Formats: sequence, structure tokens, C-alpha cells
Amino acid sequence: MIGLPAGTKIWLAAGITDMRAGMNGLAAKVGTALAEDPYCGHVFVFRGRRGDMLKVLWWSGDGLCLLAKCLERGRFVWPQAPGPSPPIERGIAGPGLLAHVLVAKFADHLPLYRQSLIYAREGVHLDRALLASWVGAASALLRPLVEATRKHVLAAAKLHADDTPVPVLARKKEWA
Repeated sequence: MIGLPAGTKIWLAAGITDMRAGMNGLAAKVGTALAEDPYCGHVFVFRGRRGDMLKVLWWSGDGLCLLAKCLERGRFVWPQAPGPSPPIERGIAGPGLLAHVLVAKFADHLPLYRQSLIYAREGVHLDRALLASWVGAASALLRPLVEATRKHVLAAAKLHADDTPVPVLARKKEWA
């Protein structure tokens, strides 16, 4: 058992930490993310994504100590406020991933099957059907924004566009 001096604070690093980080990486995270000095004598605790591993960083006065604990079963319970609700109810995708998928599909013209292959190459297996359901759910979330934009644009007396000629495939005799 390691006895801590009186007045030592224990910091729980909120969020998820990459457990591949060593002493220097965790000390840098303390300095940047927590805005604290890693050599102040306080204890800094980090948790992995799965919750089965903890790393503790502590300056003992004569050196920086890195302690690690990995559970064979169960998880470390992390006392913190619940995070924001995901954009899609009961979904695993956060807003950043949804934005990435939508921009790749609509702005970069990258089909969902190709995105699925790209993610699989990186070790993340996202089925094309799952990506399609995310696109559908995100489009439902964006519908009020699209309607407000449409209402604003069509309320103008004139609609300006670029000078690119667009061929009309089927002409109507009467214009509504």
C-alpha cells in the first residue's frame, strides 16, 4: 500500500483515455487536458474505453510513478455526470461520426458501401445497412433545418444561381 501525503488531491480524468499512452503521454494529457502540473504530487487516474483498465500517474517526490490495473472480469465504475444523449436514440454513433458519414456521402460523393470498406480497413466494422439507417435518421433530424432554409430561400423575389446551363429533359407545355 502506498501512503499519500495529507492534502493530496485525486483527479479522475473524465472521458476515455488511450491506454497505449505511457508515462510521458499521460503527463502531457495532465498538462493539456486538465491544466495541471503532473509533478505537483497529486494523483491522476485514467480509464480505458472498455472500463476494464485503469492507469494512475503520481509524482512521489523522487520520481514519476505509473501504476496500472487491469480487471479480468467486470469494469471500473467511473463516477461522472452522464454524457450528452446521442443524436440517434439508442444509437452508437456520435454527432462527429454522423457528420463524417453524411459529408462523405453527399459532399464527397462516397457511396456507403465504399465507406463501409474504408472503415473495415481501419478495423471498424460498420455494415452498409447500418450506415444507411444512420443517414435516414440523420436526414429526419435535419428536416426542420432543411424546411427553414427552403422557406427562407423561396421567400425572396429573385433566386440567383450560377450561369451553368442545365438541359431540360422533358418540357411541359404549360408552366405552373
